Amino acid sequence: MDKTINQTDSEMDKLLITNCEVETNERKTIQENFEFFGLTCILYAIFYTFCMYKNDAGITVPLLQAGTIFFFSLVIKKLGKKMKKDRSFYIISIMLLGISICLTDDFRLNVLSKLGIAVLFMSFMLHHFYDDSKWSLGKYLEALITLCISMLLSVEYSFVDVVVSIKSKQKKGNTQIRYILIGIGIAVPLTLIIMILLLSADRIFAAIIANLFHNLFAFKSVIYIILMITFTYIVVYCFINALAKRRINEEITDKRVQEPMIAITFAGIISVIYLLFCGIQIMGLFFDQLKLPENYTYAQYAREGFFQLLFVCGINLIMVLCCMAFFRESKLLKGILTVISVCTYIMTASSAYRMIIYISVYQLTFLRILVLWSLFVIALIMFGILISIYREKFPLFKYGMIVVTICYIGLAYSHPDYIIASYNMNTIVIKAQEERQQINYENYGDLFYFTTLSADAAPVLAKYQSNQQVKEYFSNLKNDLENLNVRTYNVSRFIAKKVAADLNKQ
Repeated sequence: MDKTINQTDSEMDKLLITNCEVETNERKTIQENFEFFGLTCILYAIFYTFCMYKNDAGITVPLLQAGTIFFFSLVIKKLGKKMKKDRSFYIISIMLLGISICLTDDFRLNVLSKLGIAVLFMSFMLHHFYDDSKWSLGKYLEALITLCISMLLSVEYSFVDVVVSIKSKQKKGNTQIRYILIGIGIAVPLTLIIMILLLSADRIFAAIIANLFHNLFAFKSVIYIILMITFTYIVVYCFINALAKRRINEEITDKRVQEPMIAITFAGIISVIYLLFCGIQIMGLFFDQLKLPENYTYAQYAREGFFQLLFVCGINLIMVLCCMAFFRESKLLKGILTVISVCTYIMTASSAYRMIIYISVYQLTFLRILVLWSLFVIALIMFGILISIYREKFPLFKYGMIVVTICYIGLAYSHPDYIIASYNMNTIVIKAQEERQQINYENYGDLFYFTTLSADAAPVLAKYQSNQQVKEYFSNLKNDLENLNVRTYNVSRFIAKKVAADLNKQ
């Protein structure tokens, strides 16, 4: 009997360990040291839940980033990897983004910051598991997608490794655990059947059970916390195993095999159109030599153009990168790509100029700030592309990552809503002074927009508390400002709460 059971156990172990793939050394290390990896993942999940449960932008967010860096550093060392010397960029960027979240109440920025932190963490781990020194943007995107798919394929390990670990303990003498698990497995379906029968047999018993579950749902926060811990554990454990499976091919193959005449033809035609368009932009917008149709203002002209030009700039960036990645080297192609890059600069300047004209008439919004920021980033990236056209070994992807990261950190710390409120309100005051009239807020086109701003704008809007929309703004903030505590402390919300309290005293 025991021999048969042992044989069955051996077959089950093979089934659990075998995943239709050859196990890597890192994957074997995780399974053999499940007590370490499983326990640390659970502890991290508890820590994550403590920091993030009903806390989207509190002071525990940067604490979480510091803890995450420490946790993954332990994982890297435990799997036999060495921490690379250039890790500082990732660590500093992640920490700065984490700190920025607890300094602002802007939901849009915080979502983008968290997304940026996730991408940086994934890049940080890929950097330590693979040789990414020669990876291009396309290769890195491919690696990130492959890693996400690998995480989904690794979900089973969250459960398989638990079973394998328990069974290995049984072989060391603790056979009672196996029998307990079998007993639980039998008890679950029997309990469900018996409970259904008893509930239908006695109304008093049914009422007691209903009251019990009602009280249980009163503690729904506890249930939510348990689910959050469980989900976080599974995600983190899958992430570690996805890295350990090493499904990403780190080798770079030269894909520049296409005939350059193809690119020369379509890029040349497009470059001629761009030269004509850019000539009109230079003469019309920058030198004021363009005559507009009657009843057609510069503000209307600008409004119709900046989004289209931003989109064209993005297309140009992708087109130049594709030509460099897939077509064989050609001096003529390099010259055409240089023309397109220079034209992209002119289009970027034209789009920015149009936006500035539009802002001067219709004031600031978050989207308009984001457009100007995007144009600035595109200009910096195009500079790197211009260099890489003539210097093949230029690390374009690393340059782009550094540029985007630094520029976004600057945006995250700029408090756009504060800038918007300050600029727009000052515009109203200046217009009133120029017209020598009393300030009339109704002359401003979109007063409702003030009510949608985050707590970042509170110090500015408090100066105009007599305005109805400003009163509505502070009323909308009330719920967010009441829930501040040691764990959820947010600098911007704290300042807004203090400002609102001062207004109530007046």
